[in-house]
Formats: sequence, structure tokens, C-alpha cells
Amino acid sequence: MQNYLILYNPYYDQSVIQKHLEILKSEGKVAFGKVCSKLRLTQSEVIVDFAPSVIASKQSDQSNPAVKIDCHANTRNDIPPFDALSFDFARFVCPFQLFLTDYENLFVAKVEKVCTDLSKLQDSNIAPKYYAEKNLDIETWFIIEDLRELVQGDFVKVRDVYLANFTTPDFGNHTFSIYGNPYTYPLEIHQKKPEFYFSQGTKHYIDALQSEEFITTKQRLIDMCLGADFERAALTSTLEKLTKAEMIFEKHRALKADINDLSNAMTDYASAFEWEAWELCKTLVRDLSKQDKEIINIAYDTRGQALFVKDLLGVKPHNLGNFVSLLRNERIKELIKSRYNAPLRFYLHTMLPKHIGILQQERNPSAHNKQAFIQEALEVRALMLGIGLRLGESGAFSSLLEAKNMLKNTIKTRI
Repeated sequence: MQNYLILYNPYYDQSVIQKHLEILKSEGKVAFGKVCSKLRLTQSEVIVDFAPSVIASKQSDQSNPAVKIDCHANTRNDIPPFDALSFDFARFVCPFQLFLTDYENLFVAKVEKVCTDLSKLQDSNIAPKYYAEKNLDIETWFIIEDLRELVQGDFVKVRDVYLANFTTPDFGNHTFSIYGNPYTYPLEIHQKKPEFYFSQGTKHYIDALQSEEFITTKQRLIDMCLGADFERAALTSTLEKLTKAEMIFEKHRALKADINDLSNAMTDYASAFEWEAWELCKTLVRDLSKQDKEIINIAYDTRGQALFVKDLLGVKPHNLGNFVSLLRNERIKELIKSRYNAPLRFYLHTMLPKHIGILQQERNPSAHNKQAFIQEALEVRALMLGIGLRLGESGAFSSLLEAKNMLKNTIKTRI
């Protein structure tokens, strides 16, 4: 697999990675733009993406306080000059690993596509707004499908552990050099000790910019309760919210208090379940409409508000009560009965409304700043995660994801 390196500049935006990560979590992909360097002067001068002040700040490294950076030094005679006009985009073989660093932090991204014009993509709104707001000149867009954080706030580790492991095939196969280099970016690199950072089916970006406590708690949830299949099937936001809820429980458990305000945990459970249920209902509506195209125009009433089935296909999820109203519609019920097997029908007609009802009962007082007693919260946690249930019973989230998979598999068999 190919490896490339780009130096990203916090000068353009102080939260460069965070803003890309937010889109990656919500859309499943994000566009990272390689900004045209304004420091490209002549072939004899070094090409860098950093403002000189940013690079100079790195010489605060205590292990070598006398280092000085010459931004225009090129002491090697074996390095070919760079010709931007002849840069061949066909050299990229996707997927490949793209390392992103500002020298103090280091990330590695899995790139699925490279392009020069985002508007030609089907999902063109996958780049942070600051690119357009600051009118940045982008020479290349890298479409990222996953991201891992390797180093946070440690220049010495970035330099000595990772950059020292890179060689530069287009520049004499020398080890990567921070100071006085003539590199142009994206820079192709080889790893002295090759490592592929992305395992199949795992969403690594959920751990990026998170605390060690979050990462440990999430992994414990997966290992002891949810399972690897859950991690692969769930929305990223679901796993994130379940982990944050679990951190709240652990915090209160450590305080050894009898009654605690666990409203935030209840809200996290309900919000995560809402999004997963919305995904299920969208798939359901699309499939049912293949048999009866008119169902998208069915109106149903919820809390005095008139809605149409097609409203479920919008950009925002409805509240949990909307899903119950939809599933109780007689026409929808008849279509479900004629189209799906008994286990899926049982879930849609019985278990999903039951779980929604329990969440609504516990969430509503919590949403209005009423303290949730610890025992009530623990009961909801047990139901949501499947802790201490009877043999053959599943947690609310596991049941929902199983129903999603059943529905998708049923649809596939008809194709």
C-alpha cells in the first residue's frame, strides 16, 4: 500500500482536524484539501506548507536547543527539482495511507479517492466550510474514509518515532528530514518498518481526539457487552453516546452516592436509539414503497402534528413517538405482514414500540432537569445494553441492530 505525507497548517484554522473529524463522523467520509503553497518560489528554493513562524516554533525541542532552520537551504545535489505542472495524479493507488502532521501531532488517514474538483462528486458537501470561507486555493482533494490519531502534542515523539521511520523515494531514498528539506507535498514516503493502520470493519476515527478514559471505556463495552459485530453495525454516534453514558455511570459509581442526576446518560441513550431507529424506519419505508408507491403520502398524527411518511426521509430524525405512530398505521402494518418474516414482524410490531415506550418514560422527566434515581437509571442501562436479562433476551440496541440487518438481508435476497 502506498503512503503519503502532508503537513497541515493550523494557520488556516486552529481546529483543522476537529472540523474534518466532525464531518467524517456524520457523513462517513470527509474531503481534506491540499492548499497550494504560497512559498513555492523557484526550483532552487525549498517548498514548504508552513508559515516560517510555525516551523521555527519547533526548535524549542530541548534535546537540540541550538538547531536553526534555514527555510531555503538545499545542500543535496542528488534531489531532482519539482515540476508542479508535470505532477501525475495517476500515481495515487487507492486506498492508501495519508499521514497528516503539524510536527506536534500526527494522524494517519485512509484515502479512498483523490480528485481536483469536489463539485463533480455525488457527495460534494463533505469539506469543512473554512476552505470556502477563506477562499483557499486547493490543488488536490483527498477523500478520507477513516482516520487514526497516532501522536497528540509531542513533537519529539513525532520526530523520533514516526518521521524517522519514513524514507523519501523521490528524494534519494533518504530518511525524512524536518530541517532544510526541499520536499513538495503530498510527499510519497516509505516506512522502514511497514505498518498498515486500518483493520477491516473497524471505525478508527471514533477514537481520534478522545481521552484515554473514553477509549478504554468504549473497548470494555465492546469486549464485555456489545461485541465486535455491534461495533461494525452501529452508527459511529451510537457507540460514542453509549460510551459517554457509561462514563457517567462509572463516575457516579466511583462517588458511591445513592442518588445522582443521570439525566445526561438517559439523554444519550434516547438520542442514540432515536438515530438508529430512524435509520431502520428509512430503510423500511423505502422497501415498502417498492410494493406500494403511495405509502409515502400516508398521513399520520403524532402529538397533534400531521406528518407524512415521506417526512421520515428528510435530513433530521423525528422523535421516538413518530416511529410508533408510523408502525401502528393499519396500511403500514398490512404491508409489513405481507412482506417480512415472523421475527422481523414481531420486532417491528412489539419490541420496538416497547423499548421506545420505556425510553420515553425515563427520558421525559430527565429532559426537564428532574433527577433520575440511580436505580431507575441502572434499569434503563441494563435494558439498553442487555445486562442481566433472561436467557434468550437481547438488549434494546442489539435487538434494533439485529432487526436492521434482518431487513437489509431480506431486501438483498429480493434483488
